[in-house]
Amino acid sequence: MSGVTAVIHNGYKLTDPSYKPTKGVVHSFFFCIPVVKDIIRKLNAIPSDYSSIKRTIEKESISITLGGAKEMGIFKEKNLDVVVKNRKGIFKIALETGTPIVPIITYGENEIFPRSNIHYFDYVNDIYYYLFKLRFPFPSLTSIQNWKNISNHPLEPINTYTGKPIFVKKNNNPSLKDIEKLKTKYITRVKDLFKETNTRGYKLNII
Repeated sequence: MSGVTAVIHNGYKLTDPSYKPTKGVVHSFFFCIPVVKDIIRKLNAIPSDYSSIKRTIEKESISITLGGAKEMGIFKEKNLDVVVKNRKGIFKIALETGTPIVPIITYGENEIFPRSNIHYFDYVNDIYYYLFKLRFPFPSLTSIQNWKNISNHPLEPINTYTGKPIFVKKNNNPSLKDIEKLKTKYITRVKDLFKETNTRGYKLNII
């Protein structure tokens, strides 16, 4: 459906007070919908446009799923499909602001909150993604049942691991080469973190 761990962490403001406050990032389209935009803001999120992210990162940290809507359409059980190879914006912002990047991996969300197996929803989402680069989180029956049960008894644990930060030297005008170099370092750190923490038989796919 979406990055549940990030939503809970940012929505309930669980960041240690000794660190910078953290905000989540949500597709800008949802900030155009009445009521929905108010709920999203209440969950401590900002729009995904370049200026909003850069403005926020000057004072706070952000938590972002690089793959965004595309990852929502491909995730499978026991797979971590990380869409990053064609991403540039967040690495450019990190360079322009001198902001460190910290890789994070979460295991277990795909199994507890699987995507809907109703193919009509996939068809609708494929159209929306083609036209607007967004998808809607249609829940599966398993997801709904687990949301209900989670308040009654523990489910399978969702484990989150934080990798080593990638410190970045500020560069007001980064070149494409600079951006690609930082991206390559990020991918390497993600792979290292996966090797250190994969105790549940997952497969990592860098896309």
